[in-house]
Order: sequence, then structure tokens, then C-alpha cells
Amino acid sequence: MTEDAEKELDAVAAQLQHSYEALRALATLAIQMCGFIIAADTLLLAYGLSQRQAGFLLIASAMPQLIALLSALVIAHGFPMVYVALRAERRLAPNADTLCSTYLAIRAPSILRKLNEHLDQNDSPKSMSDLRRLASARRFIDFRSPGMVILEVGWISQVVLFVLALCLFNYRLF
Repeated sequence: MTEDAEKELDAVAAQLQHSYEALRALATLAIQMCGFIIAADTLLLAYGLSQRQAGFLLIASAMPQLIALLSALVIAHGFPMVYVALRAERRLAPNADTLCSTYLAIRAPSILRKLNEHLDQNDSPKSMSDLRRLASARRFIDFRSPGMVILEVGWISQVVLFVLALCLFNYRLF
């Protein structure tokens, strides 16, 4: 192998390492955001019930929707790192089962299929515009997934709790 080819592979390996680190940091940030929102939701529910104020229950009902929104944003911001990782993995180990491709094959096969279709094309301007379209956050959110169903049920139950507290139990709004 020539020296230039070796330097190029080193650069690709560095890109792969940086994309893994960025994805790890993004996942950590997502977990911290969800933990903070869950704590805020619990606090608002407890305060609203203890003070008999339905307005806090209404504010708390927005928290599951906020988690869904932040999840979509994290996925959208993580997309470029996943793309770079897949591309680097293909260059470094063309026919091997690598970390990013294996993770996507198990957790998000539709995303992997779409990215593999794009990676099989060349880097023409048309394929880059296709990549931008593919990277939109709403394409990756599956509203039938267990996590989204849990968030929707949480949102609906908290809205029902607000309506019951306001109408049936005569809580004041604020």
C-alpha cells in the first residue's frame, strides 16, 4: 500500500472515530434531556395535585410531546454522523459486519436500507439533495413504535387527568 493510500485510510479511520464519539455525546445529551423532562413532568404533576391547581397538570401534559419533539431533533442531528460512520465503515471494512451497520440493522432497518441505497449511488449533486431530503426528522419517527405509543398514552392520560381535575374535582386553573 502506498503512503498516500495509507494516509487516506488513516483519515477515514479518524472520521469514523469522530462520528462514533459525536453519536455517543448526542445519545448522552438525549438521555439527560429526557431525564430532566421526566423530572419536570413529575414535579408539575405532584405540585398540581397537592395544590389542587389544574393548570400545572395541563403544563405537565405537554412534557411527553416535548420528549417526542426532542427525540426527533436528536435523530435529525445524529443523521450526518451515522451517514459518515456508514461510509467510513464501508471504506475500511467493505464486507464486514461493523458497529453502525449492525446497530441500524437491528434497531432501524428502514433507515439502514435507505442509507445503503444512497451510499450505493455516487456523490452527484442530485444524490446530495436526496440525502438532505432523506435526513428530515419526520422520516425517521415511527409513531407505531412502542416508545412513541407510550408517550402518546402518557400525553392522553395527563390531558384526561387535567379535564377530570378541572371539571369533576373542581380544581382551580391556577
